Amino acid sequence: MTASKFNTPLYNAIHPVAAGLVTALGWVIGVYFCNQLAGKVIASVAVNGYFIGREIAQAEDRYMAAHKIMRSEMPWNAGVLPESWDSHSFIWNLTAPILVSVTECLYL
Repeated sequence: MTASKFNTPLYNAIHPVAAGLVTALGWVIGVYFCNQLAGKVIASVAVNGYFIGREIAQAEDRYMAAHKIMRSEMPWNAGVLPESWDSHSFIWNLTAPILVSVTECLYL
């Protein structure tokens, strides 16, 4: 089995770093238009909503590929079933960006 170019430390850090940058930008926009608390909430909800939705959609794609079915034949909860997730997607693409975003909002 060959090593994947997508399983490197630099590639794995892209999602958490992007989450941190977007959270900071959302916080600045929220503070400018509202107040500090609203900025934190806006930033965290926007970033976490994006990454959660994105990863559930990709988990649905993995489920369909594994079961060789069409989207119309898929159960409604296929994106959150444990069999739809692998450890890399769960840790680096879902959990790490959410932790970065929440931590940054708590300490901004």
